[in-house]
Amino acid sequence: QRFDGTEVFVINSAAPVFDHNGQLAGCAVAIQDITELKRSDQALRDTTEDFNRAQEVGRIGSWRLDLRSGVLTWSDENYRIFGLPKGTPLRHETFLSIVHPDDRAFVDADWRSAMQSGTPYVTEHRIIADGRVKWVREKAYLEFDDNETLIAGFGITQDITERKQAEEALRAQERTLRTLIDAADESIWLVSVEGEVLAVNETATRRLGLTPEAVIGRKWQTLVSAELAAARTEKGNEILRTGQPVSWEDRRGEIVFEHFACPVRDEQGTITAFALFSRDVSERRAAEEALRRSDAQRREAEQRLQDSEARFRLALDAASNGVWDCNLETGEVYRGENWHCTLGYEEGLPANGGDPFATLIHPEDLAEERARRTALLQGHTDHYEVEYRMRNQAGDWRWMLSRGRVVEWDEHGQALRFIGTITDITRLKEAEAALQRSQAELEQRVRERTAELSESNVALSVLLKKREQDRAMLAEQVLATATNLMEPFLDRLHACRLNEQQQVLVDILRANLKELTAPFAGAFSSKMARLTPAEIQVAHLIKLGKRSKEIAEILHL
Repeated sequence: QRFDGTEVFVINSAAPVFDHNGQLAGCAVAIQDITELKRSDQALRDTTEDFNRAQEVGRIGSWRLDLRSGVLTWSDENYRIFGLPKGTPLRHETFLSIVHPDDRAFVDADWRSAMQSGTPYVTEHRIIADGRVKWVREKAYLEFDDNETLIAGFGITQDITERKQAEEALRAQERTLRTLIDAADESIWLVSVEGEVLAVNETATRRLGLTPEAVIGRKWQTLVSAELAAARTEKGNEILRTGQPVSWEDRRGEIVFEHFACPVRDEQGTITAFALFSRDVSERRAAEEALRRSDAQRREAEQRLQDSEARFRLALDAASNGVWDCNLETGEVYRGENWHCTLGYEEGLPANGGDPFATLIHPEDLAEERARRTALLQGHTDHYEVEYRMRNQAGDWRWMLSRGRVVEWDEHGQALRFIGTITDITRLKEAEAALQRSQAELEQRVRERTAELSESNVALSVLLKKREQDRAMLAEQVLATATNLMEPFLDRLHACRLNEQQQVLVDILRANLKELTAPFAGAFSSKMARLTPAEIQVAHLIKLGKRSKEIAEILHL
């Protein structure tokens, strides 16, 4: 303490003083004021502490690598980031041993490349610290001596694990959104005000017969006819003028589309793009036209229209279907509100023990659903699609169509997340069953009618054959009658004494008789040919009811 009362820091130094005989005569004392040195040292400690705190808050550590000695020096925060106790001896090899094995080669290569080129060292990679994987970003500048010889490297290490996790979560969210958008039955477009396609879902590209890669980046006007391009451009201009959504219908070939377009704005409220939703309403329009054409089919057409409208309302947004999201690691399953409403369960699934989802599937369909799910999760297919029956709250069986995909995998390729939609297709199944019944009934009617026609053909053939037999028999009878019953009497008349005129009449009768019987001569049956003329005359007289005596007198027997 000084005389003025102020306190200072001093260093006292003393040395013995000897006389000429070598005897201790006293001591020499020197006092040095080191107050400023102490203040500077305290300031340095304060600065160092503040620097360490700043590094801890910012999760940024610092390091220096002395290339002459190979010694690596870390700040306290660097030790914390890498999960090593403070003061652990370090070398470059120590650092590399903590780097993730998959990143170690390129990290070492980047460092060596920086040393060779003399450029700053910048890289991002993973490390394994405290038993978990972390992400770090490193940046370093190289130090040279007066002879331009590389002597050291000084850099920082920043813990960017949370940023990487946020980026991955964002990518997962984007994959989920993309899956739901692609599952929609609508065409969904995002188009810049200049007409460039910025994004599009699979439904839209499938309708065009193209891939998303072939569509994105193109002018949308090149994908449709000039007439459609002009009409739709006018709708875009209307949005730009009014700033309001618009809706309209148009036709591409045989397909009728119903469109809804709305503006997309940036942070300043400027319209930068349009979002367009297009759904195929051809079936509904056809039903409406059929309803106008035929009043007799009005009720059937109205039912088809209602079914079509219901399907389109479900397809308006993928979220309007029953949405489910399954975490395969934890077994947790999220089911959207519409999932439960589809089956009539307002507050979740019934708790019957075991897997509530499996207890609702029809026993005959459960094995197929599990097989399809297993095929997807084991990588045998890239999508999941299956139809099965489920019991609703009323106890009825409803047909469901379920579609889904794996959207997240671990580093070993194992599925981690499985999402998709479920749609009630009971009416469609009922319509298919009704169509099958109608087809079966039609086929049965055809078989019955064919059998009837076959029987009619047989009966007709019998009648025609009988008619031919009767015709032949008649011909035989005519020929036999003329030949055997009339010619003998003409012969007898010819033998009688006739005058010239009578003889001429007999010859005319004979000629007319031959002309009359000529068409039947070739069809004369062998049965009739076996009888003699006398036998035929006798048979004819018997048919006329003549007695034997009368027959003998007529025939002169």
